[in-house]
Amino acid sequence: MVEQEVVRRIRVLAEAGWGHKRIAREVGVARNTVRCYLRAGSAAGIRSIGSLYYLFYALNHGVPETLARQLVPLVLTVVAVSIVVHGISVTPLMQRYERGHSEDDTAHG
Repeated sequence: MVEQEVVRRIRVLAEAGWGHKRIAREVGVARNTVRCYLRAGSAAGIRSIGSLYYLFYALNHGVPETLARQLVPLVLTVVAVSIVVHGISVTPLMQRYERGHSEDDTAHG
């Protein structure tokens, strides 16, 4: 199993437009591993998917209706905000990350 930080980096690099082969070289995993983790995460991250899973688990296992009426909008709002914030922040953060790496390469090259 790949460490969570590596999975996060795979997703960030993919969202920045990197190809699977380049990502695989950068993080040190096989190209198929990159494909697998990108397919599993799609638009929502692993935490969003987990939040939805546990919400539906609770709803199907007897959570009281009054609590369910509070949980559903709360979880859906948090997931939606997370996706939006990630979408807004990933490009500037990746540009900053790449600038830092290009400066390191220049200093060592």
